[in-house]
Amino acid sequence: MHARYKKAFIVFFLLMIISLGTITLLKKEIAFSEMENRDLATRPDLTWTSFFKGDYSKRFEEFFKDQFFKREAVTKVFFQSELVIGLPEVNNISIGKNNWINLSPSKQKDVYDQQDAYLKMRLEFIKKITKKNNIDSYLFLLPDKQYLLTHLFMGLSTDRFKKDFIDSIEDKNKDFIKVYNLKNDYIKDFNEEELTDFYYKTDHHWNYKGAHQGYTYIINKLRESYPDMAEPLRTDELKKYCAPSDSKFIGSQNRFVMNIIDSKDEEKCTYEIEDLNYYSDFYYSPYSGALSTDRFSFVRSGIDKKHVSYADLTTFDFPYVVFKNNKSASNLKVAVTVDSFSNALQTYMPYHFKETHFIDFRFFEENFEEYLVKHEIDIVLLLHNTDGLSGEVLNFSKNDVYE
Repeated sequence: MHARYKKAFIVFFLLMIISLGTITLLKKEIAFSEMENRDLATRPDLTWTSFFKGDYSKRFEEFFKDQFFKREAVTKVFFQSELVIGLPEVNNISIGKNNWINLSPSKQKDVYDQQDAYLKMRLEFIKKITKKNNIDSYLFLLPDKQYLLTHLFMGLSTDRFKKDFIDSIEDKNKDFIKVYNLKNDYIKDFNEEELTDFYYKTDHHWNYKGAHQGYTYIINKLRESYPDMAEPLRTDELKKYCAPSDSKFIGSQNRFVMNIIDSKDEEKCTYEIEDLNYYSDFYYSPYSGALSTDRFSFVRSGIDKKHVSYADLTTFDFPYVVFKNNKSASNLKVAVTVDSFSNALQTYMPYHFKETHFIDFRFFEENFEEYLVKHEIDIVLLLHNTDGLSGEVLNFSKNDVYE
């Protein structure tokens, strides 16, 4: 009898596997995963060349994994089980106190040694072109949450090599550029509990409160050298916009674990200057096509969606965005190299300058030095978060004729 049940179980298991595989092959393919915010692999074409080279089998495996029947539901259950048993990491996401999450940093020292050398090379280039053209330059380090909120991740994935690398940036690069690590200001002014109020629990960005506080530190630091600049705008001088209360926040890091971390307490809000028409001119470069001057599709484009992200609340990443302000107390023209952290302050930071050019080098295709000269830039501000100090976002010289 026992052998009969064993055979029956094996047959049932095989039939289930065959059935799921058949359903996967026959069902309509899904092109995009909204939960993971990525394109899914599609069925590859079978050719003699791809078959004998081995490309087909590799691509078919990727297709089958991405298109497997009920893949997201099955994966979510698996991740939830890992969370329940208390694993410190789930799918390369660190699980901190009270289920705060962050992408796990590398634990290899040579990774940060390479970032250190890369950053030095990029800042040497900035020094070369700004000194040549009599332009001031500053690097403001915007602290990522794991670097600042160590009390939430201590003993889990906080990596001392990452901390040592960031802490040493100011001293190692002082000959190239004026460096300010905003972590020092945050720690001086706020306790641990207050600091958590500046970040999303399930996303890698700071929230609207953290962005405004960082902006305040940046403007106050610049006013030490440029006293004609206006004081930072207070929160009561800005307009606060929030997503509907019944919408769900989809954090960038929560996507890695199929949104298993509860995000109901995330504040889905943003600060903006009350009227974008305050600026005398505004335009931005989309990824393709002509320049756009549509002020009101630029910000909060997805704030009314059922599922909202950081980009929906603020703005998306563009090659460059330009604000002109004839009412500015100063006559300064600034070029601001950015990553997505700066999206949360792009409507009110230009209040302080005659012209503000936000440039994202992941998408910017012009020669940077020529752009600075053409627009008669006075100051180059590098605003970059401490978890993104490598790669294309810092490739300032990619179109430089001298490199």
